[in-house]
Amino acid sequence: MPFANGKAIHGFEHGVVPANVVSDLWEVVSTAGTLPTVIVGAARTGGKGLRVPMDGVNAIFIQMAYARNASGFSPTATNRIVGSFYFRIPTLATTGAPNVWQVSSNAGSVAACRYDPATGKFRIHVGTGANVSVTDPATVLANTWYRADFIYRLDLNPRTFSVRITKDGQATIGAEFTATGPAETASTSRYLNLGSSSSGDTGGVPADFDDVLLSGHAAGDGDYPITPDGFHHRVNAYGPVNDGTHAVGTATFRYTDNNGTAFTTITNGTTVAYQRVDLWPPLADGNASDTWVDKSAGTTLADLVEFQMNTDGAETTAPIGVHPKAAIVSTTATADSCELFLRIGTTDDATKINNGTVGSATKVYRGWCYPLAPGGVAWTLANFNSPLRIRFSSTDISPVPRVKALLLEAAFQYAIAAAGTGIPTALFERRTPRRRTLQRV
Repeated sequence: MPFANGKAIHGFEHGVVPANVVSDLWEVVSTAGTLPTVIVGAARTGGKGLRVPMDGVNAIFIQMAYARNASGFSPTATNRIVGSFYFRIPTLATTGAPNVWQVSSNAGSVAACRYDPATGKFRIHVGTGANVSVTDPATVLANTWYRADFIYRLDLNPRTFSVRITKDGQATIGAEFTATGPAETASTSRYLNLGSSSSGDTGGVPADFDDVLLSGHAAGDGDYPITPDGFHHRVNAYGPVNDGTHAVGTATFRYTDNNGTAFTTITNGTTVAYQRVDLWPPLADGNASDTWVDKSAGTTLADLVEFQMNTDGAETTAPIGVHPKAAIVSTTATADSCELFLRIGTTDDATKINNGTVGSATKVYRGWCYPLAPGGVAWTLANFNSPLRIRFSSTDISPVPRVKALLLEAAFQYAIAAAGTGIPTALFERRTPRRRTLQRV
């Protein structure tokens, strides 16, 4: 199974502008330099991607969530981190040798991939270890998408960093290059850094990223490479399109269209609640047109509301993983309960998208990656299109938990023929979340 240990899927279709905050989406290293931005209309697939400056100040830390704690989110590091993602450099640097992406470490050396203007090639290294020139591709092209497949083995001494770089649409996976670090104690990691956080970088220019897959495990090479020879991958986004089967019982679920000025009570027969959680990116907290669904009374978990996600049967292959995401907030920053879980048929996941408190009066982002479907079974076309649903409930409504937006991102692999030229035209279609004009303020 190519993604058996999958921990994160990011296509950036949520369109959220990165901020200096830790979440299930990312952590920005600093706000001192140029902040990353969402690119619209020029992404590799879908409508959005991420542009990150290589300025030696800011990088996006894409972190892998392994475990939960009382606040609902606790990333846990692993001995080996594996990734597969696409990147391009619109305009190549002419001086220096700036980092394009890095794999961090909880202690000790960081592994990095740089573009070297002197050779016109990528190069990799681990900490103060020797630079290794990546001679495949022979020449790096500007404004061209490449896929990086990597594994950073932090449990070894010295550590090793293996990378394959493949031009998008190329049928044969790129040759493998391995860099070795200095002798040091083994460590762990949970981050892929998009961009550069190395203060000594010069000559940095922006780089674009899309379709990120992350995995990790304790030993062995596991999922590496996630995207094998002869294949490429894409990430599709799906928003809520219908209400599911509500079971409100004696609880009070509500929705608002005007930042809580007025509420409408949700009943078992309500069919329009999903339209209050389908806007990405969510509006700023306090916006007069902000929408959400909340639970303001009742503490029974069985009392819930349900949203059908847009897995509409249009796919032709099963996903290798699914990563639901949610924007949630509470009326105050004290502990409450916000339970969000993924459902297939009559089976709910045991881990939950959010399993615990919100604990924030400003919106936060939560998510959980499912390399297996709820119930621990493999993903199939049938269960993916069942359709998937997200359920919301609470066992502590003081303060009141609110759900502002829901999203699914799913990863698919597809074969490339020997004469392949990139992503098949049909695969550019993506069923993205609705973005209501009335919400654009």
